[in-house]
Amino acid sequence: MSILNFVYDYGLWLGPPVFCASVASLVWIIVKLVRLIKASFIMRVPLVEDQDVEFAESGKIILWGEGPRFTTRFAWLRYSMTDAAGTPVPSRPTMHAVMSGISKARISLRLFYIPQPGVYALHVDRFGDPKPKDANHAILFTRRYFNRVVAYTLGIVAASQLLIGSLVLFLLRLLGVD
Repeated sequence: MSILNFVYDYGLWLGPPVFCASVASLVWIIVKLVRLIKASFIMRVPLVEDQDVEFAESGKIILWGEGPRFTTRFAWLRYSMTDAAGTPVPSRPTMHAVMSGISKARISLRLFYIPQPGVYALHVDRFGDPKPKDANHAILFTRRYFNRVVAYTLGIVAASQLLIGSLVLFLLRLLGVD
């Protein structure tokens, strides 16, 4: 007897526990994902041309632009940071990522390598004249978390497939489809 025949023959008994386990794991993974994103947050500052920002720890951080959905305010802006001595902070473009909500969106813009805790000067090139809607825009700094988001996303997909598969298997066996 093959494994697929066994699963189909006992679908009435296997479906409900697998369904419950997949629902529980789906909820658990989503909760962990939300906590990861909240825990990675460092600070939010307004979108202005020049300002000082203070970091309590060193390491790689991601600069995000946050604003209303479909905003183009961050399109041509360039970001740079210098330490207290005026030395530029190493940075590079980051992989383009967008996190959208109902009314706001976050766009990853730049990855900075903060060498040590302290105060840094953030400069936004090509800022131009301040616009009336600039109050709706902000700059966020977060720790890197992309790899873990990919892992959680794969977990969500796997748990969802188990959930749907167990439901379909249970209903097939319940209705007596052979």
